[in-house]
Amino acid sequence: MKSTMKLIWDVISFPLLFVGMQLILGVMISIPVAILVALGMVSFDSMNQWLVSIVGIPSFALTLLITWLILRKKWQEQQLWSAAFDRKSMLFVALGTIPIYFSVSFLLTLTRITEAFPEYYELMESMMGNSIFLDIVLVVILAPLVEEVIFRGVVMKRLLDRGVRFPYAIAIPALIFGVIHMNVVQGIYAFVLGIILGLVYYWTKTLWAPILMHLIFNGMGVFFSHVSAVLDIETASGSDPTLLLLTLGSLTLAVVLMYHVRRRSRLIDSTMHTDI
Repeated sequence: MKSTMKLIWDVISFPLLFVGMQLILGVMISIPVAILVALGMVSFDSMNQWLVSIVGIPSFALTLLITWLILRKKWQEQQLWSAAFDRKSMLFVALGTIPIYFSVSFLLTLTRITEAFPEYYELMESMMGNSIFLDIVLVVILAPLVEEVIFRGVVMKRLLDRGVRFPYAIAIPALIFGVIHMNVVQGIYAFVLGIILGLVYYWTKTLWAPILMHLIFNGMGVFFSHVSAVLDIETASGSDPTLLLLTLGSLTLAVVLMYHVRRRSRLIDSTMHTDI
């Protein structure tokens, strides 16, 4: 019983830290903002637009700092950040992220799931509705770094070290990763992306690989979000057969490139064992 409770705590403790820091700083920052709005010193709309970045950047940074302070000795022993990685594998990871991003975008349009949950677009606008510089700092740099450290570098690694079966060690952090996004649409594709990120981490044996994939995925989201806002681009029609072909093509290309990541990781493993 104690070992089970210890395992559960090992799984949820750092995700709770991740969420808790956002809630605590959210409350701390929202109170003075509400006072300024009530006094008429700032408008609600202008502050609401910047609130996600104002809360997100320090909460993500503090989460990373606290995690490092707690785990730095163990990370040094495990050489978590010094693991060498194969450049070609990382290239396949980077290239594979591009069709994965488009596959998600096309599937969201084809399934029309966002029509059932219109709050998704409101959330995306609030997350990426301010300066591109803040979006890059929060969404492209901090989010991939902190989330991969928490969900793959801590949760998934702890499950694997405890002997939890591989499918569960991949799925559990991916599920938590999806749930913490707190909306159905983002939660679904965050779960799927979490599975892929977990596989990439397991194959390459370096945390830098899922960080790179996450960074490129979020970076493309920020780029296309700002481009579409500037050019006032409408979402493509879900009934367009060309969109279906593009989706199938993107999925196929993503599978091929991820296959090469797995193949190279197995090749490198076999070479290392042969050398030994």
